[in-house]
Amino acid sequence: YNLDGTHYNESSWEVQDYSGGKRVRIDFTAKNERKGWIISYTMKGAIIFAEDYDRLYWDAVSEDREVPIRFSHVNVFLPQDTDMSQVETDFYVNSVNPPSAYDHGLEGGVLWWSAAHIPPYTTITIDVSFPKGVVEKPWQYRTSTLLVVLAVSLGLILIAMAVMLVLWWHKGRDRGKASSTQVRYEPPEGLTPALMSVLVHERANTGDISATIVDLACRGKLSIFEADWPQALFDRKQFGFTREDPNTDCLLIYEKDILNFLFTSSESTFETRLRRTFPYHTKDLLWNIKNTMIKRGYFIGDPHKIKRTFYIIATIIVLLLPACVLVLNIWYDLAYLNILAPAFLLVGMVIALIGQFMPRRSRVGTKAYEEAMGFKEYLETAEGPELDSSSLERFHRYLPYAMVLGVTKKWARNFRGIEAPLPAWFIGSPGSYDSLFLASTLDNMTHSLNTSLKKPPPE
Repeated sequence: YNLDGTHYNESSWEVQDYSGGKRVRIDFTAKNERKGWIISYTMKGAIIFAEDYDRLYWDAVSEDREVPIRFSHVNVFLPQDTDMSQVETDFYVNSVNPPSAYDHGLEGGVLWWSAAHIPPYTTITIDVSFPKGVVEKPWQYRTSTLLVVLAVSLGLILIAMAVMLVLWWHKGRDRGKASSTQVRYEPPEGLTPALMSVLVHERANTGDISATIVDLACRGKLSIFEADWPQALFDRKQFGFTREDPNTDCLLIYEKDILNFLFTSSESTFETRLRRTFPYHTKDLLWNIKNTMIKRGYFIGDPHKIKRTFYIIATIIVLLLPACVLVLNIWYDLAYLNILAPAFLLVGMVIALIGQFMPRRSRVGTKAYEEAMGFKEYLETAEGPELDSSSLERFHRYLPYAMVLGVTKKWARNFRGIEAPLPAWFIGSPGSYDSLFLASTLDNMTHSLNTSLKKPPPE
């Protein structure tokens, strides 16, 4: 305002934010005249609510300035019924570079502080302590508010957890689940390695494509060979593939697609060539593998879409509701209500976490899943006299299943010490080998293929 109380031109002043707080910038012109303004503002959080008394402790003159102040006068008005004999005051100035004169006192129920010729970069601090109850504590800072907010926050988290668990019990729990899993010596009937991977992991990944390539090799549709060109000392091995059996009548759609994408222009290809074209088909292949399981009725709904739905809900809660609390706090001092922000974060985390268990297998899918887990246990623990050189055909046939179940090395260790020629579908260095050698070699091929299949090459 102008000194006469009228509004100063709004285009000639602005409030700026800076690291130390607020700064008022005023534009004016003056020549041989005195100019002055009245600045009215509200200070929040200046009162300390102690256990036995309340206190106003405030830097009335800031040290953040380059110019001296000729004179400063501060008045503090307490409610009219305040017992002034219970009020104590003090005055703090810079002892190294103090004002030329300063004093404080009480006059007509008004507390005052004055200082003259205040040097730059020095602070004038007023201190008033008064009995509790003179100033009403804001409701958002009261202990009762804190307890209510903590109770509400805990309630929101528990309600979210309860709702999600009830949803999981009725909508996410697998149907017809048995009380225990029995060891099974064969994979679930009608499930290829890739399909069993989707059944177990509720999604398809690039490792399923690599396992399918090995499975097709075991079934005589292609052969795998190690590239024989010279490699640098620390380079990994390169692999190639040759088509052996053109008949695809007995194959599933995604298996036919994999063969077609492998051998687009010739009956033999190298891993390095696949990097140029195969990654463009990976997404569609993974969708076809997953969709095959959904169409067969192993799942009630699409697992990926169900997880994504709960993830989106959780993301909205995590981003939107805490942001609303923080934005509202800009205009209104929420105090203890700010605790709601982390509470909303935890609610979102609960929804996201339990939401990942919401995909539901049908009765057929649950039965197949339990068979897959029993088969996995067999792959991990098989031992005994039945595992000899005559059982290596079983080792090869089940190797793709061990790959998608993550037990390749455990399955191979069951056959350690048994030496035999390489299988007909794998062409490597001549001579005998053991199971760990083949498993390790195929693991290297899988890691290499996974990298090649994920990302298209740069244009």
